[in-house]
Amino acid sequence: MSDYAYYKSTAPEREPGVIRTEPLPDGDYDFSVIRVDEPRLASSGSGNLVLKLTIQIEVEGKPWVYANPYAEPWRDSPDRKDRIGEFLCAIDREPEEGEEPDWQALVGAKGRCRLKKVLKTIGVMAGREDNEVAFFHRPKRIAKPQATKPEEVTVPEDDEPLDVPF
Repeated sequence: MSDYAYYKSTAPEREPGVIRTEPLPDGDYDFSVIRVDEPRLASSGSGNLVLKLTIQIEVEGKPWVYANPYAEPWRDSPDRKDRIGEFLCAIDREPEEGEEPDWQALVGAKGRCRLKKVLKTIGVMAGREDNEVAFFHRPKRIAKPQATKPEEVTVPEDDEPLDVPF
């Protein structure tokens, strides 16, 4: 046996942030992404892809909130919902068309979301109020101005200026 003692923790892993006893009031909050899993098929059998997120709300105490944006990849219509795309837009991490995001590179990204209070109906939180992300805000983007060619000014060579200050 070695001279070193090994210790293996038996305590469960904790999520970063603080445990809230009361949900935050409804409203808009800045957040940063602290955990992202790759999208998985929804357990409901709907065919939707679900992105499991943990975000940290930028208020005193830095509480965390789970979010699960989803996308309907099976539906090819104008009504198709892509909440994952809206989330990527909100944190300014939209990949080029046809490319997949680097999911772990999203950790640390910042954005803004609307939180609402909801009464949980299933799981360990059943019967208690908690926060849920209603939607992610798209950042305002300013279009780049079009480059314009300056107008050419022609000055006659034989005329002298009329308003010389000296």
